[in-house]
Amino acid sequence: MHARPSGAGGASGARAAPSELLLQVVDRNLAFRDCNYSLYPSWLAYPWANAHLVLRGTQPYSLDRCDRVPPREGGGSASLDGSMQYFEGLDSAAVAAAVLDFARTAPRPARILLNLNTGAKPRRVTGLLSALGCRIASVGRSGELAILGGLEFTPALAAEPGGPGRTTGLRVRHRILIQPGTRVRMAVPHSLAEAARKRPRPGQRIELIEPLPSVFTDSAAFRTLWPLAPGPAPGRRYRLLFEIAGGDTRILPEPLEEPAAEAGLTAAAG
Repeated sequence: MHARPSGAGGASGARAAPSELLLQVVDRNLAFRDCNYSLYPSWLAYPWANAHLVLRGTQPYSLDRCDRVPPREGGGSASLDGSMQYFEGLDSAAVAAAVLDFARTAPRPARILLNLNTGAKPRRVTGLLSALGCRIASVGRSGELAILGGLEFTPALAAEPGGPGRTTGLRVRHRILIQPGTRVRMAVPHSLAEAARKRPRPGQRIELIEPLPSVFTDSAAFRTLWPLAPGPAPGRRYRLLFEIAGGDTRILPEPLEEPAAEAGLTAAAG
């Protein structure tokens, strides 16, 4: 199939394109799944919109775009609606138009470091532990602790027996024990992370926000699309900047500081 994605960038569209769109060089499919947060269980467990774009090939190029959007109100389903687009035989101008269109419409992912207990004493939660509207952990009747996939807690959560049940007065209810300074890393929409940073819940605080890549390419495609950019080592991340020159929109990759995982971390106020 030979197709050109819609959404060619004009001057006004280029000015509206955000500069924080991130790209990561990935040469192996396994590594792609590992760094693509729109595929993580912790992301897919909730109806948050997410999207990713994959560029491959060398003149012509192929392009894969996957979008997942929340269901419409009244649809009666909690799952995400997904759409996938595939194009091949593209030239560099068509790739630039597709990236620009993606920059205008796609939500931005972020990974946060959330302090679940900013107090000086252990915190105890019965049943479910939620953060930013997500059920991230639960404890069963027999005391088994279940953690949402893809999350990292430091130190680890624990479970302890609680008091008698409210109804019978006989059943012992277990509780989740959260030590002071317990932190969790999780992937959320960037807009949600910023909103939660500005309005923190009592006893919780977002300490770090790391913008994550949503555009991916292999080394070969990167070299032909941006031959003057620094050599694309696998795993390296770039910030995609949009520049207007002579009525045309150019996409310029700006390398982030290494190591990539730490370069995007920005301290959150508060």
